[in-house]
This record gives sequence, structure tokens and C-alpha cells, in this order.
Amino acid sequence: RIGRLLVACVPAEVTTTAGARLTRWIKETARSAASSDGDGDWEVIVTGLANGYAGYVTTPEEYAAQRYEGASTLYGQNTLGAYAQCLCELTKDVIIHSEGGSELELTPASTTDTDVDDTQAT
Repeated sequence: RIGRLLVACVPAEVTTTAGARLTRWIKETARSAASSDGDGDWEVIVTGLANGYAGYVTTPEEYAAQRYEGASTLYGQNTLGAYAQCLCELTKDVIIHSEGGSELELTPASTTDTDVDDTQAT
């Protein structure tokens, strides 16, 4: 968040239609999370990576058509919904914590079960 600008970073290529939906959903979340009585005019930028690890993010309709982008959506027809849910939750948290003057607490994920012990490499 930079003022009233929200930047949503996605580790995949987002189609135009999927990006428009994400933008709309993030704006709606920002408006409902903001406590001020302002006009609710938020700017949202959805940015992704070309040739990203996660492939494409398409709408369920684009996925069903199985054209290039839909066929390259690695995680299925609900990929957009999953990203939207995470990004909207993050948006809500960022706005609530920044307007309340408190810092958003970020904690790293536990790595105890996933650490690689390279001394045991075979």
C-alpha cells in the first residue's frame, strides 16, 4: 500500500479478464475495510511475472475453454478464486492495520519439518 494505491503481486501471468476481476474484488475489499468516510477511491495494480513458476491465472470460463492460457493454468479452474481469497484477506489486513496505526505482524512460516539437512545428503 502506498497511500490509496494497492499493489497486488502474483507469481504468475494473470489474464486481462482475471486481472480485471482481481482489481474489482480488491477495490471492494479495500472500500469495506477502510474506516474513513472518504469516497473509497482506491487504485489497484495487479502485477504478475511472465514465465512465472505458477503458470497462468485465468477465469473459470477461460480455463474451461482450454485455449493456451487456460491449458497452462497449472492449479485448475479455481486458481483465480484462491488468489483472490488470499489477496483480499491481505488487503483487509493491510488497510485495517495501517489505518489503526498498528504494524502488521509478519511471521515467517515454520521450517522445522521442511529444513533440509545437507549433511545427510546421499
